[in-house]
Amino acid sequence: MKTTAIIPLISIGGLPTEAEINTLFLRGVRSLVNVSGVKLSDVYPEQRWDCWSLNEYFFSDIFSSALDIAAIEDMAHQSSFFEETANPEHRQQFLQSVQALSHILLNHESVHVFCHHGVGRSPAVTLAAICQVWSLSLPEAISLVQKLRPQCRITSMSIAASRWIQQQRLTL
Repeated sequence: MKTTAIIPLISIGGLPTEAEINTLFLRGVRSLVNVSGVKLSDVYPEQRWDCWSLNEYFFSDIFSSALDIAAIEDMAHQSSFFEETANPEHRQQFLQSVQALSHILLNHESVHVFCHHGVGRSPAVTLAAICQVWSLSLPEAISLVQKLRPQCRITSMSIAASRWIQQQRLTL
């Protein structure tokens, strides 16, 4: 699939306001992947969530504070970096968020992926999922994520987590 066909399916951001949630709905987005660390029903208790496919996962932001990447080629061995740094529960939550996003994308559904600021976790989940779904190379996937969210931080941890996901051999 060409990246021009991928871009309309995905938006990446920070924790949306109630007005932004309503705008997403009006644009036809019905799936949300929330890796912000807070339940949307707690933030917006008056919002109706029954018309959404709401996928919420909780893991700490170890992505935005990691080192910036210098060269992707130097990161070939880095899947162990994610495995050693993230605790098992958080690795499982990351894995489940990538699986959920992958299934949404395979069904060609529009989705909004977000974390607290839209800088670390949501770009990392998106990077790992689009590598899985469309078999993009890491440089192609990074370029696409940066087009979707220019202020994102693709770090050594983002790369390590994406490589770790590839080693998990997900069945999609």
